[in-house]
Amino acid sequence: GCPGGSRWVGGGPADPVPPAAPPALLFLPDGCAVPLALEPPPGPTAAELLRRLQGALRLPPVATEALALWLSSPLLEVQLKPRHRPLRLARQWPELLLRFSTGSAGDIARGE
Repeated sequence: GCPGGSRWVGGGPADPVPPAAPPALLFLPDGCAVPLALEPPPGPTAAELLRRLQGALRLPPVATEALALWLSSPLLEVQLKPRHRPLRLARQWPELLLRFSTGSAGDIARGE
């Protein structure tokens, strides 16, 4: 199974998920997904999500120095800096595609 993939991650592994917190799935390179509870926008920073992931996977705190979060689609991959807010960037994704991808306007409009 996937380590940490069967529990929600809030402030810590034992914290219940607030009913209003929408879940997001953080995918690991091996294809496993770790569900994360996200606060309403602007949401947590990438650094905070990495700390939650580190806790969920029971990795030592130093592990966050070797991990990175990415937002990706077939047209664009963006490595997040610690200060970035993934929810904010996800909302801006169409503009980022127009600015930085080489996809056609049709591909971008279809969200590919």
